[in-house]
Amino acid sequence: MPGRQVMTTPASPASGHDTDTPGTFQRGKRKYSHTTAAQRQCLLEWLELPGNFHLLTKPLSVKAADGSATSSATSSPPPKRLKKTDGYRSLAEYMNRVALTDWTEKTARSRFESFMAAYRKAKRLNPPDQLSVFYQRVDALFGPDGDREARFRSESLGQRSEGSRSPLSRESETVFPDLTPDARARVAEDESVSSPLGELSSVTTEQAMRLESQRLAVRQQELELRQNELRARQQESRQKLRAEVLTRLVEAGKSPAEVREYLAIMDIDTR
Repeated sequence: MPGRQVMTTPASPASGHDTDTPGTFQRGKRKYSHTTAAQRQCLLEWLELPGNFHLLTKPLSVKAADGSATSSATSSPPPKRLKKTDGYRSLAEYMNRVALTDWTEKTARSRFESFMAAYRKAKRLNPPDQLSVFYQRVDALFGPDGDREARFRSESLGQRSEGSRSPLSRESETVFPDLTPDARARVAEDESVSSPLGELSSVTTEQAMRLESQRLAVRQQELELRQNELRARQQESRQKLRAEVLTRLVEAGKSPAEVREYLAIMDIDTR
């Protein structure tokens, strides 16, 4: 009918669609620019708090197992079974309190998914050794084992868990090498440099042990010489004393038998 206007309902920000241009609908697009640098920093700080990142990324079965293990270790009543919605609600409350935002649970979910999309894009475009410090902190949240990007599962895209996906879907994923050629070359160079350094360290240790052994031998010889000198001085002192006693006994007119008796007593005392 002439003059009839067709009303289009704009997509909500939480849906992840473009809300800047009226009537547009782009599936799966995330407006990451809506989140400021300060808000991204606060979001990352919340993710780094114990348990928060796993709450939004781990399967429910794994979270339940972690919760049961924690409750048994602390001998406390089993906690409430947390869901991702609880995590998004907690994130929104944290951002509203710390960053002075006005986020809802849906907004927190949308911003988190945009945050992770930007992280995965940075991983695709940059080698591991050139990743920014900010995204290195995100990278560390996944832990050292497994394909860290494949471990992230988005609820909105309906992705299945890693073990349940078909081989075709796993082959279609982008495979990130562990090391770039330049990084591998640097590692090989470091290993070639570290090998001579290890040999030099071994030689230095052997030389130090040899020098220490020589010093100990010299000290032993010095000790033996001092002991010999001490024994010689003691022998010389005994001979002088014997001569003095013999002279006094003769001057006193003692007979040879008495002199021998005195000398025998002196020999016994000085042994």
